[in-house]
Amino acid sequence: MTSAIKDHMLCDPALQQEIMRRITVASICASQPVHPADPLGSIDIPGGRQVSAYLRHAVDAVLLDEVGKVVLITRRNNPGIGLDALPGGFIDLKHEAASIMEQAAEAALREAREETGIGADNWQQRG
Repeated sequence: MTSAIKDHMLCDPALQQEIMRRITVASICASQPVHPADPLGSIDIPGGRQVSAYLRHAVDAVLLDEVGKVVLITRRNNPGIGLDALPGGFIDLKHEAASIMEQAAEAALREAREETGIGADNWQQRG
């Protein structure tokens, strides 16, 4: 995504609404997406430019410490650099040559490990 559309997405309610409308119409939100990103078509941004927009699938992990408090990380990148957030990130291809995607839960665990440094041997899964 170009910085032009990123900048406008953060502050332009009309652009946000148009993107949400396209996602809803396309019905491409699923618990397990088929592609890492789905095209949303061309979008007019302020200033008269037209850009291609994509929905990039992401996950967040909710981790609880031993007393039940939610584990948060400090965002290292924009949007929201320096703010607290759940550990998470994009669903990736596991094997690019074969176009095999990570499962959503698998991606959430990978991101949680990467962003918290907590090893899987210290985790217990609930529910």
